[in-house]
Amino acid sequence: MIIIGLTGGIGTGKSTASRFLHDLGAVVLDADSLGHDTYKKGTELYSALIKVFGNEIVGDKGEVNRSRLGEIVFANQNLLNKLNSLVHPHIKNHIKKAIRKLDKKKTSMVVIDAAILIEAGWTDLVDEVWVVTAERKTIHDRLSDKFNSKIDGALRRMEFQMSQGELINKADVVIDNDGSIGALKERVGLLFNDRISLARENNN
Repeated sequence: MIIIGLTGGIGTGKSTASRFLHDLGAVVLDADSLGHDTYKKGTELYSALIKVFGNEIVGDKGEVNRSRLGEIVFANQNLLNKLNSLVHPHIKNHIKKAIRKLDKKKTSMVVIDAAILIEAGWTDLVDEVWVVTAERKTIHDRLSDKFNSKIDGALRRMEFQMSQGELINKADVVIDNDGSIGALKERVGLLFNDRISLARENNN
């Protein structure tokens, strides 16, 4: 089994690359989705988040309102750091458990799709780090199309992310996504086939 850590800033096309890998047969572990599970009502983390951020982050159904929580932490770096210190270890444990189960099933490729893969210190879980990149203008155009009137909030979140230069320095593979979606699909397909072939050779 080969484990790929897929990361990249908002608007780079990381999620699209992740979808292509899933379609090709990789098992994708979405760190964001796993994060939802870690602070469901009744969990240890849920109680810790309420204690730190107060009842204002609780939604109508008693679960954590992630949008409200995001508004709070992305306006304050110290609060964001506090949130990350609480959440990241729990998500990492979820990922570890999932990997162990998939390894027993003889899964060929696992992709950890995580925007904060490097910042959270999860690179020790993967064999390779793949970083999806794009020029700032391309990112701005994509965010404008996706978020419309909420683009200011999306751009503000970019300020809290690790820079592309830093990500590239940590990357084993850089996927330039300044071109068409077809070009991205082709690039991802080539990488997938190459790594799957390598994984099979190592298993023989």
